[in-house]
Amino acid sequence: LQRHGSARVGAVALVDQSPRVITDDDWRCGLFGGCSAAMLEGLIDGARRDLAATVLAQVDAAAGDWLRRRLAPQAWLGRRVRQWIGRVDAAPLLDLAQSLVAADFRATLARLDVPLLVVLGARSAHYAGVPLDAWYRGAVPHAQVSVYARAGHSPHVSEPLRFARELQAFLDDHA
Repeated sequence: LQRHGSARVGAVALVDQSPRVITDDDWRCGLFGGCSAAMLEGLIDGARRDLAATVLAQVDAAAGDWLRRRLAPQAWLGRRVRQWIGRVDAAPLLDLAQSLVAADFRATLARLDVPLLVVLGARSAHYAGVPLDAWYRGAVPHAQVSVYARAGHSPHVSEPLRFARELQAFLDDHA
């Protein structure tokens, strides 16, 4: 859309995504409501060196003592999770994350001339408490914004039937 416009696009759907993931003094609707470029690049670099350690450090920061003990390196679950993560080829995902450091789609979305469906998870680990719904409603007045109260970052996974119904209705109306 940013490079080629919307001439060949019937409609757009976004799932729990900010138009700019990096935050600064002028933009507070990025990751966690406060993730600078340096912070995200540090996470990506850490994940490239040791994905399991980086992922588990993030979980540990949010986890309570019960989960923290079970994910310790010497604990059975901690060993299994590290083995499983060790088999994941995260390079494509990390390359995508790296591209998002510089990405800023706010102006593109603000001038979007096709229907837009935005689905947000109210309990998203990435955007909970961030007023993305208000930003989308203000910047793209024709956007249909749905907030899933019980969903995290993947509302299409946690509430698949509702998501499928809303997406189908949106496509029926616009695509």
